[in-house]
Amino acid sequence: MTAAVLEALVREKLPVLESLGARLERAEDGQAVLTAEIGPAFLRPGGVVSGPALFTLADAALWIAILSRQPDQLLAVTISLNISFLRPVPPGPVRTEATLLRMGRRVAFGEVRITDAGGALAAQATGSYALADGTSGVRPSSPSSLSSSPSSPSSPSFPSSP
Repeated sequence: MTAAVLEALVREKLPVLESLGARLERAEDGQAVLTAEIGPAFLRPGGVVSGPALFTLADAALWIAILSRQPDQLLAVTISLNISFLRPVPPGPVRTEATLLRMGRRVAFGEVRITDAGGALAAQATGSYALADGTSGVRPSSPSSLSSSPSSPSSPSFPSSP
């Protein structure tokens, strides 16, 4: 997949990136770089970039890193994303770099570094993503697996406290 095709795909599938002023700089072999020009709509009181805006950039960058390795993984979905905000980020340019650490058959793991305009590390994240099964994506639960049977109780049992 060419960079231009991937950029168009990202714009179509993640329109929130347009709102954040984000642009895909690079995506290749399990790495992705997004730059964004964060404006007043994404500031919190105190005039710093909001956590949800930075979280969105981290999540999107890891998703794009997965696509750079396997373009058919559009339905890679976030299992977990843990982000640490290390310093306040003023409005303006932000750089988000994602790297896949491991990509298995069903789960991908990666890390993200977000830096401010001066290049200082502002946030760091790690995440895991469920990967599509190679057909139509992540399989929903079948109706039969949702019903209770005698061998599977409808509510979990926990050991009693001492």
